[in-house]
Amino acid sequence: MKLQFLISVFLLSLSASAQIPEGFPYINEDNLEEGKIKSERTYSKESLFGYMNGGAELYLEYGFDRLVVSEILLGDNEYMVEIYKMAGLEEAYGIYSVSVFRCDTSDLLDDYSCLTEYQLQVCKDQYYVSIINNRGDKEAAEQSIWLANKLQPLLQGKSFEISDFIKDLQVEEDIIKTTLIKGELGLFNGAYEWYDILQGLENYTGLVLDRKENSDIILKFNDYATQAQFLEEQGVRSRPEINQEVYIDQNTNLAVIGDREIIIHRNKQSY
Repeated sequence: MKLQFLISVFLLSLSASAQIPEGFPYINEDNLEEGKIKSERTYSKESLFGYMNGGAELYLEYGFDRLVVSEILLGDNEYMVEIYKMAGLEEAYGIYSVSVFRCDTSDLLDDYSCLTEYQLQVCKDQYYVSIINNRGDKEAAEQSIWLANKLQPLLQGKSFEISDFIKDLQVEEDIIKTTLIKGELGLFNGAYEWYDILQGLENYTGLVLDRKENSDIILKFNDYATQAQFLEEQGVRSRPEINQEVYIDQNTNLAVIGDREIIIHRNKQSY
């Protein structure tokens, strides 16, 4: 048993220290003019559980592919730079959207970014980036942005846009936050107000459009059977016509808006 445990630890350490894949965007000595890189590690789907205790399942739900972690020292400040490569733009935005909470999003960088005292989170292309500092002061925040700007030229391609999720979707100016859901864990962490309706649902992707007084979620189903089952569970026995509103209760209604697409509208007084 002890030998088996030692072998497992050895294999995990090999996986976590494997060579960084060619072309993977990360901060190294070539693009860091000042400071010191203390360590670099890479994690695969199999070794991710060895890096984060209890959080790996959420990333895997969103299509995790690879993680590179760099520990960087700038003066007296220490930074943990985590660069997650996800399956695509949608998946990268999804993990970003369920991870940000009460942070500054005011034009810090070109794409999605969110800053708190101890963490800067960035989403661009198929990458989700987290930069954690040990000080929580203004200088550390500014240096986090500086590090993120070192990464920006390496993150090529476009980022997720709401219009990519569903064609011709009109996004109103009063939307406070959007959250992309891929499954049970994302739902629980990022859009719990919809948990009573979507609990146990599989084979879908959901985009929450949150406003001050109400909220919508657009559901895209992977197959017709899942869509039909969901409608039946909501008391809808036959498929409604396109854009026909069906009331679930006095504060909730839904409408079919596409081939396998449903939008649900809810007033916030209902939860």
